[in-house]
Amino acid sequence: MVVDAAMEDSMLMEQIDKNDRLTNLPDDILWFILSLVDFKDATKTSILSRRWRYMATYYTSLNFDIAQILVDNSPNPNDILAYWKSTMNRKKKFPNWVNGVLNLHRAPFINDFRIRVPLGESCTHYINMWIKFAISKRVKNLELDLSGGTSVYERDYSLPLNVLNDFLYENGLSYLTSICLKCVDVKEEVLEALLSQCHLLERLHIERADNLSNAKIMNLSQKLKYLAIHNCFLLGKVEIHAVNLRSFEISSITKRLDLVCACVPSLVELSFRWRYFDACVLPNILRSKCFPTQLSKLCLDMNMITGDLSIPSFPCVKYLELRVIVDRHRNILPLMCFAEACPLLHELKLQVMWWWCRSCRRPDVESNSENESESESESESESESELESESESEECNLDYVKHWLETLDDTSATLPNLRKLEWMGAFSVHENLEFTLALYCLKNAINLEKFICNPRDLSYNFLKRGGDTSGIEESGRRRARKLALVIPCHVQYVIL
Repeated sequence: MVVDAAMEDSMLMEQIDKNDRLTNLPDDILWFILSLVDFKDATKTSILSRRWRYMATYYTSLNFDIAQILVDNSPNPNDILAYWKSTMNRKKKFPNWVNGVLNLHRAPFINDFRIRVPLGESCTHYINMWIKFAISKRVKNLELDLSGGTSVYERDYSLPLNVLNDFLYENGLSYLTSICLKCVDVKEEVLEALLSQCHLLERLHIERADNLSNAKIMNLSQKLKYLAIHNCFLLGKVEIHAVNLRSFEISSITKRLDLVCACVPSLVELSFRWRYFDACVLPNILRSKCFPTQLSKLCLDMNMITGDLSIPSFPCVKYLELRVIVDRHRNILPLMCFAEACPLLHELKLQVMWWWCRSCRRPDVESNSENESESESESESESESELESESESEECNLDYVKHWLETLDDTSATLPNLRKLEWMGAFSVHENLEFTLALYCLKNAINLEKFICNPRDLSYNFLKRGGDTSGIEESGRRRARKLALVIPCHVQYVIL
């Protein structure tokens, strides 16, 4: 009976395979279909039929993400102990799961190989083995994201030079077009080997390589187009020789960084994230001869600059993004010196984050005691008369401002080509200072077409304490709606 049942099941599967038109397609077409779904869904196709059982082993985009793959009813993150135990359990399972998939893999090449898991130096053997596997499969896009895997007792994984040298005579590295390394200790000789042996490398992203002190980007193949270096703790010097480099991003957590762009004639996109961005650093970077005349996109993440500072002209910049931390009640109108330095500016994205302390009263937050004392000292008749007088004066002021904005002056406009303005964190703290900046933009951007206002509160200290920002955001939206009363009719005004 058992044999007969097994034979019946086998005959049934064969009959299903014959009637399944999808299964009868050529292998190349089936592999193409699998490439359209993610790795997790591709592995589920092994239960469809015999033909599909090992089809997923030919998948060419391997994405091993611990957050998406090994989900085992994780507890609430607020339960620190239970969440930590669950994370440790998943980290123990992760290497065996990856090794099992790689042992069954049959494709002769790989397009994408991603490892996203918090691992450190203790898993060096496994990580080296995974990198060797990917290179042996002629991988094109390699990503190692090991962030969050180390503690004070464990160091980051260090990419050894011998792993790369093993493929020196096999040209395994020559197929790489994109490399992303996060929380991977990359030494100078390893970086030099990657740049010299990866002849087709177009994108290079290095983040949290804490022992990297000198990054010399010498791209002899002239293929490198995108370069990003973020938060390398000991980084003191970056020297770039890349003829076809188009985009460069850098963020530094040190006060001094020597940046030498010796040969970057094709650079058009530049992004600086610098917490120590001040008047001393700015001239050394942005006043280089090559930067101002060729850039079309400029992104700056910095503290509010103090003192008199001469900003160079950027005649070709059409997109400008400013993300600025402002101390207390400082005037933010000087930020517009960057926009005014871009005569062809079409789009401006602004994020203002207020750094305020307890001694700095937020204009939208009043203490209960003050409200109670004021309510007790004032009579109802007096308050009604005051509200009426305030509303009348405010209405007069709004009418005057609207008339002032509608009176265009083409000759004195400092932002004549600005078409789109997006403001994150608008009207969240200092209403008067922020209204002044908004009115300045509306008055000088005579060809403005769209104004996106997002009042989400971005003040550092308030978010750090885990406060409820819903009341602050609603207050910001009320102020944003107040601004809508004076917006010129030709401007599309959007409140998020």
